[in-house]
Amino acid sequence: MLKPYQVFAFIFFCALSIGAFSLLLDKFSGNNAKYCNSILALPFCLQYFTPEDVLGFRDYVDEKEQIRQDSIMAAEEAARKAAILAEISNSGDSIRILETEADYDSIRFWLPENDRSYWEGLFVELERSHNNKKNFRILHYGDSQIEMDRMTEVLRSELQKKFGGGGPGLIVPLPLVPSYTVNQTQSDNWQKFISYGLSSNRTVHRNYGFGGTTYNFTGGSASMHFSLRNRSDSLLNNYQTLKIL
Repeated sequence: MLKPYQVFAFIFFCALSIGAFSLLLDKFSGNNAKYCNSILALPFCLQYFTPEDVLGFRDYVDEKEQIRQDSIMAAEEAARKAAILAEISNSGDSIRILETEADYDSIRFWLPENDRSYWEGLFVELERSHNNKKNFRILHYGDSQIEMDRMTEVLRSELQKKFGGGGPGLIVPLPLVPSYTVNQTQSDNWQKFISYGLSSNRTVHRNYGFGGTTYNFTGGSASMHFSLRNRSDSLLNNYQTLKIL
């Protein structure tokens, strides 16, 4: 039976050998993580981890370079935006000002190849739904920026003002954080299961709904209570239909 120091010595020797082999290949391959040669007229290539890959140095350099490039791009776009706004500031052309904000503002929607026509199909359908008095539903998936209904509430409110409709949108029971638009309370016998995080918080059947969650309750009955916050700048209180999914 091997003793602890023998196991350590074996692992250390293996790591040292692999490191020396990588350094040797790195010297002949030009640091491209791939060495090609031929033996007895048979070509072969050997891919390997470079020392920079193992130590994480290459990722660190790439990350720093990406940050530098992003900073340069942001500065160039800010200067371009300032120049355009200075040119049209006295013209009263509000459309051009909004277009400039849409193209160069740091918190704009980043569209493929900065093509604003990317939205045309969406707005055509929104106009059609508005004219035909039909519902048009949008699901917004995102990270923590949609928690509390922050970003989503702004988008929903502006779309409702432009194209009609109302209501607070999709409401998830037992939210991770309190909502910006809806007050929610419930009885204490509800259970919440999530599709991420600790395995103890997941279900056996692995069936989850919107928000990556599913719910159950203990006992014979359970209750939830929802009330909308009084927001004078929003149409979220204006709805006639309630559906439970």
